[in-house]
Amino acid sequence: MRNIGVWGLLALFSSVVLLGVLVVPASATDLAFFEASETRGQGHRDTATLPSGTKIYIARAPSLVIAKDEIETVEVSQRPIYADSQSSIDHELRERFGKSVGREPSSRPIGHHHVITFTLRAGASKQFNDFASRNVRGKFALRLDNRDVGYVFLLGPSDGNLFSVPVPDRDESSLRGLLSPLASKVVWKTQSGSD
Repeated sequence: MRNIGVWGLLALFSSVVLLGVLVVPASATDLAFFEASETRGQGHRDTATLPSGTKIYIARAPSLVIAKDEIETVEVSQRPIYADSQSSIDHELRERFGKSVGREPSSRPIGHHHVITFTLRAGASKQFNDFASRNVRGKFALRLDNRDVGYVFLLGPSDGNLFSVPVPDRDESSLRGLLSPLASKVVWKTQSGSD
């Protein structure tokens, strides 16, 4: 009877239970989603400031962990930035979904930002889509190798086995360093050309 109690305590300390879901601690090269909130909660440890200037609080334990082996590919691409937000939305709809909104962007791009798209294996894709379904409109900090990748606002599950994260405040050099744990899986579609 005592052994069961000791093993139960060891199991409790070696994993975290979050909202009734068992969350395994992330290893160094896993991709982990940490809840992010504009209000401080008991389970939050870090703070960060978004490019908009908004201060957010980040949970101590990950809400979802995707093992490195469950990531098939990582694509880094560039998207244009327009002076007016409607042009950016119009461009994104055409690029992403092949849908025309009936007009061309009203302005020329004033720059670009990077987008990282992760393609997941079937098991991880199901895990991610179940997570996204439970967390519609949820905000999360995404970390790889315990380093910030970006912030994700979940709109719902993905149509397939991939999801994208905009990283507006990173240049290509810093992205190469950030993604180095997954270097063999990264495909670069940027101005400097692909690898």
